Amino acid sequence: MKKIKDHLFWKAKHAGFKARSIYKLIEIDEKHRLIKKDQKIIELGAHPGSWTKLITEKIGSGGALYSFDLSPLEMNLPPQATYYQEDIYNFDFGSLIIENGRFDLLLSDLAPKTTGIKWVDQEASYNLTYKAALLAQKTLKNNASALIKTFQGPRTNEIVDFLKICFKKVIIIKPISSRKESFEMFLLALTLNSKKINLTE
Repeated sequence: MKKIKDHLFWKAKHAGFKARSIYKLIEIDEKHRLIKKDQKIIELGAHPGSWTKLITEKIGSGGALYSFDLSPLEMNLPPQATYYQEDIYNFDFGSLIIENGRFDLLLSDLAPKTTGIKWVDQEASYNLTYKAALLAQKTLKNNASALIKTFQGPRTNEIVDFLKICFKKVIIIKPISSRKESFEMFLLALTLNSKKINLTE
């Protein structure tokens, strides 16, 4: 599908970012103050690297970022960032936790390759969203938060209900910078409650 090069595309390019999606993260982060200095963060769906660049700048040299995508990341990473060109369905996140401890924040910009068939794309997005939600449950510290992109569809409420079991508050966000015709939205899950779930699964 051909990408539309609107004013946000060119604004991102001139600011040194590779994708207009950076403004969705900026908009949400400015309101909810998710990314903080010295945090330890997991990023899912990192390609082409716009979110990665912003996150590493905000956490500084005392933080740590672990980013994942199936595609190569064509950028020079600072020392506090590690990139895995891996399938998150096969990656051993348990070992990552053993080596590094649990995380302060999970950010997911995962999206399927769209077909143009609405229900197919929605179901594919549901699967990725559910996987991200499970990983948030597994990898985050108590009281940590997650921001997960999804495509709005008939099963969206299932994900929201699951997150409400794990987190104290869930907010549905449609960023201003999202294209009007897009049915993407973000689920902001705040304050993981480890008493409600088994984090070792």
